[in-house]
Amino acid sequence: MINIFAEKIILLVFGEKYLNSALSLRILSLSLIPFFMKFYLERFILVLGKPIVVYLSYLFGTALIFILGIFLVRIIGYLGIAVSLVLSEFFIVGYNFIWLQSHIKELKLE
Repeated sequence: MINIFAEKIILLVFGEKYLNSALSLRILSLSLIPFFMKFYLERFILVLGKPIVVYLSYLFGTALIFILGIFLVRIIGYLGIAVSLVLSEFFIVGYNFIWLQSHIKELKLE
């Protein structure tokens, strides 16, 4: 819904001056997909007693958003930060999911 009504949301909240930022709102709304997936994956990992995995995923995700942000801002401007956030969120979900897949036999969850 955010993607469909991005312009109207920007107009309602910020006014016509900020209408050009509708594209960044659309890009940032994509980060909601991994955000909700990440919540359940992290809780599952924490229940297994492996908080270091969650810590490392955030550490690497933060480094990724920082490094990508530096490069993408130079290429596509302020939209680069939005893109780097979305990619970082997907990385965190992927890291946690791959960790779970690789340790499922070790944890006897089959």
